[in-house]
Amino acid sequence: MSPDELVYLGVLAASIPVGFLFRYLSSSVKQVAALFLGLFITIALCHIHALHSLVTVIGTWIIIKSSWRHAPALSLSWTFLYLLFFRLVTWFDLPQPTPFANAIQLILTLK
Repeated sequence: MSPDELVYLGVLAASIPVGFLFRYLSSSVKQVAALFLGLFITIALCHIHALHSLVTVIGTWIIIKSSWRHAPALSLSWTFLYLLFFRLVTWFDLPQPTPFANAIQLILTLK
């Protein structure tokens, strides 16, 4: 196994007990804990490329707040267009994202 695959496996394996621990938290505490855990994992694995995820999330949030009625179609378009940019980022002389940033970006797009 490659080092990247071992890290993927480690994050997935650690997520199982964390999920069981989250079961005992109240809803508001669970949201805050999940936010900080997700941010920590994303920043730890992606470093500067975590900004791609931030741009995707903020863009989607703006779409939802500005046009609730058309939000599904607009957010679908936005996330897929940003994924296209993300895949072609080297064409714009930006550094190649890590495989972890790629996985997170795919999850955000599909979600």
